[in-house]
Amino acid sequence: MTTTAEPNLALLREALPVTGLLVSGVQPDQWSAPTPCEEMTVLEIVEHLTGGLEQFAGVAVGEELDPTVEPSFSGSDAPTEFDAAARTMLAAWSAPGATDKTYPMPWGETRGAMLLGFMVIEEVTHGWDIARATGQTPAYDDDLVEAALEIARNYDDVTIRVPGMFGPAVTVPDDAPGRPAEISVRRVPEAAPRRRTSNSSASALWVPTSAATCSRTSCARACSSLSVCVM
Repeated sequence: MTTTAEPNLALLREALPVTGLLVSGVQPDQWSAPTPCEEMTVLEIVEHLTGGLEQFAGVAVGEELDPTVEPSFSGSDAPTEFDAAARTMLAAWSAPGATDKTYPMPWGETRGAMLLGFMVIEEVTHGWDIARATGQTPAYDDDLVEAALEIARNYDDVTIRVPGMFGPAVTVPDDAPGRPAEISVRRVPEAAPRRRTSNSSASALWVPTSAATCSRTSCARACSSLSVCVM
């Protein structure tokens, strides 16, 4: 039976291997490199992505989201850690009925389909961050990027702006050059240190506290309702 949640799961299945290739393509001297997402290094972005996958996999099997927990590992371990988290995420959300349920989240009850949509945006957005910082070319399919944009457009301000996950919308000229191969989302970074362990008391992963926004200066296109732009 086809449900509205299944497309987002399929998109995540498509996005995760591409992000994984980018993680594997990071050179040893690039893990500490800055990224377009201010205050986050390449390694910290991979830790953030890995932690998100682990946390959301847990939500699918009834665990409570603990946004104070984010893994900490070395660059040499990053590809393996990310791959394991991706596999766990897909396995958890492939369980019958998982994508159609609602789950308690810091911002309120949320359907599994919407949570998967968040993760699609996360993978493509931060995959672009990794690629940009390390000189790689992201291989996200144009249709996948357009789908991620459409997912973002469908989220209302209460869902994504009040929790502080996205900054103000970006307006970019319609004739700006570019192709839908890379996507960036203006996010509100946390004031607390990015690198966290299970013993950290840092601020919430999905409910940042800082009013600063990540810098995106080379956008080629933007959604009218969200800070999402194709590079």
